[in-house]
Amino acid sequence: FLVSTRAYDTLGILANETFSLDVHGDTDGDGLGDTCDNCPTIPNPDQDDVCPELPDEDADGVPNQSDNCPLVANTTQIDTDGDGVGDDCDNCTEAANPMQADANLDGFGNRCDGDINGDGMVDDVDFEYISLAQGAAWGTPGPSGLPCAGSDEPPCRARLDDQDGDGIGDVDDTCELSWNPDQGDSDGDGIADACDACPNIANPDQDESDCRVFLMSFSSRLAGKNAIDDLMITEDDLVAYDVASQTWTLYFDASDVGFSKGRLDGVAALDDGSLLLSKSSPGSVGGITYDDSDILRFRPYTLGENTTGSFEIYFDGSDAGLETGGEDIDAIAVLSDGNFAISLAGNGRNLPGLETTRVRDEDILIFSSESLGSETVGSFTVLISGNEIGLDTASEDIDALTIDSAGPLTLSVVGRYRVGEILGEDADLLRFTPGEPEPGSFARIFEGAGAGLPRVADIGGVARAAHPWAR
Repeated sequence: FLVSTRAYDTLGILANETFSLDVHGDTDGDGLGDTCDNCPTIPNPDQDDVCPELPDEDADGVPNQSDNCPLVANTTQIDTDGDGVGDDCDNCTEAANPMQADANLDGFGNRCDGDINGDGMVDDVDFEYISLAQGAAWGTPGPSGLPCAGSDEPPCRARLDDQDGDGIGDVDDTCELSWNPDQGDSDGDGIADACDACPNIANPDQDESDCRVFLMSFSSRLAGKNAIDDLMITEDDLVAYDVASQTWTLYFDASDVGFSKGRLDGVAALDDGSLLLSKSSPGSVGGITYDDSDILRFRPYTLGENTTGSFEIYFDGSDAGLETGGEDIDAIAVLSDGNFAISLAGNGRNLPGLETTRVRDEDILIFSSESLGSETVGSFTVLISGNEIGLDTASEDIDALTIDSAGPLTLSVVGRYRVGEILGEDADLLRFTPGEPEPGSFARIFEGAGAGLPRVADIGGVARAAHPWAR
């Protein structure tokens, strides 16, 4: 259930945060509490003696997936503030802050950091920030001249609330949920940097396409003369392309986490920073066996050239009726309602919800879940039939997909394509916007050759980074 807490940091700033807390202590959900379960992280209601060994990065006897400090040894798992982060790696042990936000990177979380302006000192300047936020509660207003001294009536009372703990009360804070004591607006578009979709590019309408960052996988190894900006990329890796700066960086290194068997087929990014991944062939990683019709969830501890994290089954394809060779997932997209869309590498038959419909490799399906994980239950519906929008040749099978919250689809296909008057290659990204005239319209939003991709590059998966400046 959800527990709401109210916490004060060391300088008296009020902070509210809601987070999930499991007070029953049954990590694997098998009906037996962790303290008396011989496999507390693996469902086994019969309590069989065999308990597979799970990855334990810090060698403290607690498997990564249930360790509240997976990279710091802490056998006791003490979590004083109950935020899901153990005391030994919590940057605020007395104030619940599960996201561990530390805007000035000084090792003290925002919720308990007295150095509000991030200058390395706790001094009168920090006190002025607090005075501005607290108004009547702190006496004389600060240099902004807030007319609140001696009054606790609205709107002054509202200034006592400072949800992000940056010293600026919510009423006056340009980003009330993001720590930004300087209220900076680098691009001058009227939206403060901390909550600006594109903080370095003026876009008052907050259209994220002005500064999109794409995560991409490729269907073959790109190295030597085919390397991208001197990056040697395998078909298992993810790279990030920043449209604004036109730069490529390594985002996910599969070899670091033992995920190097088979091509990375489907990719999606969740808002919490974790990745949904599907492979072109069966394999195993971190003690988990998977099929090419499954989706794994990767929870990163670190990304880039030193990728670390843990895996879990997110979607069991066989439970959802994906059992034939052609029912390999080769594209994934997360939807705003929490469900997700997929496309298949081949044709699909007799899928739950589509028993009388033959699904083709250019179609996009929505999976509406009742449950996910190792016991996946749900049904499919057709979102788009590819041949109805002009994807009707063998080389126009969709093999990469992401869907914006507003509705447009970004996709790539396996080979050369022609949609309307647009011709291109498998290294391009197309945007399809449903609407008038029916069924909708295509636009090319990324041309691989123009972005420096070699001719052999074929985009095998695409996702949008949740927030490029938060990586």
